Amino acid sequence: MYQIGEFSRITGIAVKTLRYYDEAGLLTPSERSEGGYRLYSEADFVRAERIVLLRQLSFSIAEIRDVLDRCADEEELQYVLREKREQIARQIHREKALLRAIDRRLTHIQKQEEHLMHYEVTIQTIPGQLAATIRYCGGYDCGPYMGPLYKAAGNRAAGAPFHLCYDGEYVEEGDMEICVPLTAAVAARECTVREIPGCRALTTVHRGPYDAMGHAYKALLDYAREQGLALALPHRLIYRKGPGMLFKGNPEKYETEIVVPIAEE
Repeated sequence: MYQIGEFSRITGIAVKTLRYYDEAGLLTPSERSEGGYRLYSEADFVRAERIVLLRQLSFSIAEIRDVLDRCADEEELQYVLREKREQIARQIHREKALLRAIDRRLTHIQKQEEHLMHYEVTIQTIPGQLAATIRYCGGYDCGPYMGPLYKAAGNRAAGAPFHLCYDGEYVEEGDMEICVPLTAAVAARECTVREIPGCRALTTVHRGPYDAMGHAYKALLDYAREQGLALALPHRLIYRKGPGMLFKGNPEKYETEIVVPIAEE
């Protein structure tokens, strides 16, 4: 048996940490002396080695406790290590995506500082448009719907695709309709073919990533207030230039026309 100081030296675990592991139920000494001193066995040494390994691999205390309770042999430990590896890989993927988003925002802010984007708001009469559409509840990512829509439209697709947004405020899972303009009607099971009504509307064009589009909406709302205009739904996002079917491209080059109907008097 090893006293706590001896055990600390052979395991590389500080005495303070050994006391904490004992209190946490992670590494309880097999015996105590008559004077109440902790005494550690060979089995405790094996358990301590596994704890040290898992701490080096950034396992949390809760995760280590779960591993020690579940893994009776090296084969089970290998499965757990593979799970941890997959978790870390997913985390790295998320962190890299976050870094890219930060870089895009920094670039956009820098460009805004160099030349603040001016939104020219106009009043236009938008004609009716025949379109193949899919209405769904979700976000602005229309990727899963574009393939079926363009397949249904075939060589009758004409013009930029657009979203109809039926919610009056921003929601992560909204009432959306993605549309592909048509030159003529098509027969399709995957989607609805209908005439999108025309309207009199405020319009402006946003150039840049979608997450900075709030400035364009602000310009439209400010103009409407100045002119005493009431706005209606659904508003329309026309993707003049955006991500392709396979590659996203440079978000700084995206070009989106925003069309907000003016309420009829």
